[in-house]
Amino acid sequence: MSMVFQDPMSSLNPLLKIGYQIAEVVYYHNPKLLAQRALARSKVTKQEMREIIDLLKTSEESNLVSYLSQKGLDGLYEQIMSIWQRTNLSEVKRERMLLSLANGGISALEKLVLEGVIKERKIFDLPIVRRYKKKILVKEGVRKAVELLSQLGVPHPEKVVEMYPHELSGGMRQRVVIAIALANNPKLVIMDEPTSALDVTIQAQVLELVKRLKNFGSSIIFISHDLSVLAEVADRIAIMYAGSIVEVGETEQIINSPKHPYTVALLAAVPTLSDKEIKGIEGETPDLRNPPSGCAFHPRCPFAMEICRLKKPELTVLDGNREVACFLFGGKK
Repeated sequence: MSMVFQDPMSSLNPLLKIGYQIAEVVYYHNPKLLAQRALARSKVTKQEMREIIDLLKTSEESNLVSYLSQKGLDGLYEQIMSIWQRTNLSEVKRERMLLSLANGGISALEKLVLEGVIKERKIFDLPIVRRYKKKILVKEGVRKAVELLSQLGVPHPEKVVEMYPHELSGGMRQRVVIAIALANNPKLVIMDEPTSALDVTIQAQVLELVKRLKNFGSSIIFISHDLSVLAEVADRIAIMYAGSIVEVGETEQIINSPKHPYTVALLAAVPTLSDKEIKGIEGETPDLRNPPSGCAFHPRCPFAMEICRLKKPELTVLDGNREVACFLFGGKK
C-alpha cells in the first residue's frame, strides 16, 4: 500500500535529487527487483531482443511473459513495456531503445553482488559491502525512476531525475510523489486530496494522470471534498458524514440519482452550468467530540423522524449494487 498526500513538498526531501528519492524507495523495499532488472539486461542477447520485438508486434502480452520466463529474463518485462508503451516515440526509435537493453554488460564483481542480493546472502549486509551494494542498486533504481516518470507523462524524465524538488512546478512535484507511490507496484494507493493545493490547470493534468493509473494495476482510494473531482476519476463513490459512510454506489448513480438526504443536499450545493438554484445545507457540522445521538445528520435533515434521533442506521443494500444508511430506505431498524 502507498499514499499520496495533499502537499507534495511534505513528501519530498528538498536536499536530494528526484531520481535518488524514487530509487531509494525501491532499494529499501524491493532490492531483489533492482538486482533482477540489472542481471536480466546483462544476460539478454541482441537476437533475443529481436525475438521480443517480434512478439510485441504480433502476439499477446501473455506470450511475452512466457518467453521471458522461459529465458530467465523476467527482470526485463517492465523495462520493455515502459519503452514499448511510449506513444510519443516512433516505432523505429522504440525498437532502437529496446535493442539497446542488450548492451547492459556488468562487471564480474557487480554480477556477484547482484546475485547475492537475490539469494539474500548475509555477507552483503556487512557495512563495507553494503555501501557498494547500495551504489549499484540505487543506480538501477534511478533507471527505473526514468521509466516511471516517462509512463506518467513527465517530459524529459532523464533531466528530471537530476533535479531537486524546488526546481519543479507543483504539478510536476505531485507527479513525482505519485511515481514514488507506484515504484513498488502496490496493490492499493490512497490519495488524500492530491489536487487541493494545485491551480485548476495543473489539477486537470493530475486528474488525467490519475485516470491513467488504472494501467498500473493498482486500486485507488481517492479522498476528496470536491464531488466534481470524484465524478471525473472514480468508478464508485462513498459519501461520508461525521466520520461514517452514509451512501455507496456507482459514480453515475450517486451523481444522477442520490438517495441519502445528505448526498442530495451535497449535490444541490454544487454549482453547475444550468440555471439550477444553489442551496446550502442548513445547520452546522456536528462536534465529533460530542456527536448527536442516532443518525449524525438528523439535526440538519428535512426528513428526520423520531427513530433517527434514537438509533444509528446501518448500510442497507438497495437495487443496483448501492448501499444507503438511512431509515427512509430501511436502515435495519
